[in-house]
Amino acid sequence: MILFMKAIDRQAQHRDFTCQFDQLEMVFEFLSSIVAEGDTLLDAYVVDKNEKKQLPIQAFDGAPFLTAMTVLEEEWKAILKPEDTPLPINDELIQLTEWRVRLSENRLAIHREAIDQLNELLERTEQILQPGDRRDYLVNRYRALIHSKQLELIQAQVCHRFIVERLAQLIG
Repeated sequence: MILFMKAIDRQAQHRDFTCQFDQLEMVFEFLSSIVAEGDTLLDAYVVDKNEKKQLPIQAFDGAPFLTAMTVLEEEWKAILKPEDTPLPINDELIQLTEWRVRLSENRLAIHREAIDQLNELLERTEQILQPGDRRDYLVNRYRALIHSKQLELIQAQVCHRFIVERLAQLIG
């Protein structure tokens, strides 16, 4: 790749410069070093494989590029490296999953209790109130709430089943 740049040097002279580089990182390092020495970049672009790429001259503030980019590249390689060994299952993960099972069981109990209480209210309403608009409204409202809570209970049961299955996988 070929770097083309225009700059004003420390003596206020306009300079055009062309240089060949193998890596874009080296171009960045070179441009940053130009700024570090007190020159002002006016324009910079590279031509690589017959394609012109304009470089943002504001990005070159005199700080070294190569060290930071090398560190960043190594970090990404380490992150993207495929794991050869599976992660060990530790006791903390099992304890957390057991805690989730207990929490899920409590949630199921709360849903069941709410359904039981709504059923009691429904029965009392049907027994105590005389037929009419108010009674019909309350009966329909309680039935809708019971239906809603039953759907929530079903969802909670499905989640509970998944959590218990996960715990079984962890324990082996």
